[in-house]
Amino acid sequence: MKMQKCVFLTCSILLALFSANAQEVRRYIQPEYKMRYRDTVGTFLQVQNYFDRTYYTKEIYFRIKEGDEYYGESLSPDSTNGLSKVVRTIHKKADLRINKCFEIKDIIIQENKINRVEIREETGTLSLIMVDVERYDTANIPVIILTKEKDKKKKADTIALGTLPLTQSLPTGSYKVLIKTIPEYVFTFYSKPAIVKLKYIREPVFFDIKNEKELAEIRIEAYNYYKKKYYKCYNKVFDGSFDKIKILPKVLYKVQYRKIGKRKFKKKVFYAGAGKFHNRLLP
Repeated sequence: MKMQKCVFLTCSILLALFSANAQEVRRYIQPEYKMRYRDTVGTFLQVQNYFDRTYYTKEIYFRIKEGDEYYGESLSPDSTNGLSKVVRTIHKKADLRINKCFEIKDIIIQENKINRVEIREETGTLSLIMVDVERYDTANIPVIILTKEKDKKKKADTIALGTLPLTQSLPTGSYKVLIKTIPEYVFTFYSKPAIVKLKYIREPVFFDIKNEKELAEIRIEAYNYYKKKYYKCYNKVFDGSFDKIKILPKVLYKVQYRKIGKRKFKKKVFYAGAGKFHNRLLP
């Protein structure tokens, strides 16, 4: 029996867990929900938004812990009716994970029924997932969530402060999100009941300078591929030292720098690779 569980772990949920732990880092919250059952032939799961009657169909799986080991069952919901057949997780206490964001503890699936999970979370949910994670030593990137005011003269209220990765419940309304990477990542969205807004943020990488004591000033610009131009993201007048900064990977950067005793700026362009430590010599 244990051998069967190990084989099943390898074939189904292991890939999902590897993705979450080795390449993606995310947080889960437990939403408000209600279970409903309907007799049928076979055993099925259906996860539905109670407010708009749409179905959740992304990354639905059961996670069961026995001792120090995990196993489970990964499901494939039908895109039209949200139904997915349950085979192995029947009459077992399991954690149900939904849409890379929700986790419902200790669900027990009943046999020969449609087990409908109605998500009744009256707030919307923002999920900021870190991707391309190799080291996870660049944690504590600040996140600020503000109300988005129609009246530009009215000061926006700070709703939440946190760090990456982040999952945050938000009342219905418009919001502005500032992720304090370099360059700063900013977006707006509208929160609706039981709706999940997913955003993927690449793990920042370190940028350092080998010959920092020779420099008087540095300016860094990041290239915007959509607008096809550079924009300012960092500036520093040196006071004898340069602390490593965290920059977004897979971005083209232009560094302009001035050495001590010089007035003219020199220029260097480089591409930041994911998972790399960028220690530059600025000649």
